[in-house]
Amino acid sequence: MADVQFIIDEVRRSKPTTVIMGVLLVGGAIAASFIPVETPAPAWVPVVKWGGLVALVVLGILLFLLALQPSEKHPAVVLLTTAPESIVWGHVVVVKRNGQHTATILKLYTDAGKELEAPLPRSAEGERRGLALVREVAPRAATGYSPEREAQFKKAPASLRTG
Repeated sequence: MADVQFIIDEVRRSKPTTVIMGVLLVGGAIAASFIPVETPAPAWVPVVKWGGLVALVVLGILLFLLALQPSEKHPAVVLLTTAPESIVWGHVVVVKRNGQHTATILKLYTDAGKELEAPLPRSAEGERRGLALVREVAPRAATGYSPEREAQFKKAPASLRTG
């Protein structure tokens, strides 16, 4: 079995942020519920307001529940360990905000057309290990990003397999 422990560790590191985001969404929705709707407002305004607030609460609860899930059950970890033969393409995305490296993500694509993301350590070593892992567990999968591969994936995911 492939060593996915470095991905599990990154999933574990992201849990506090996920919990905080869940709590903030629920808290923000509850706080926004106290903002009154003006009386002469059209009838649809309260419906949109309460519908949006309910959506925020549900999203917050889902994030909170996601954080409670064991790191080993993260969808990308499960894919890499139980069904790597379904991976047709993988590449690494480096996320930068205001010039700062904020995240490194391994994007995995399956022959069923699904896209999964797994956090990686924020370093060149993390990028290297992520792509090496894809090459190890799914040797027939394409690696590296290109717009042509993205278009090919959208048309026929399984066609990305090599050899």
